Amino acid sequence: MISLYWDTHRDVMPSIRSILVSLLVGLVHAGTLIAMALTLGYSIGPSEYTILGMGWRYGGLVVVATVPV
Repeated sequence: MISLYWDTHRDVMPSIRSILVSLLVGLVHAGTLIAMALTLGYSIGPSEYTILGMGWRYGGLVVVATVPV
């Protein structure tokens, strides 16, 4: 019974590999945006924000690029 459940729901659950690839895309996206902002002279360094604010901004960049639309 358990194997039948997993066999029928395997295509619904994302694989670890696809999750890691999405997370990698999110990190690259965030890194690219931060690099561009630094190149253009924006003040975006960690000293500009509190720990919570930094997590909100940088974590948000990763999540936005990770979650498929």
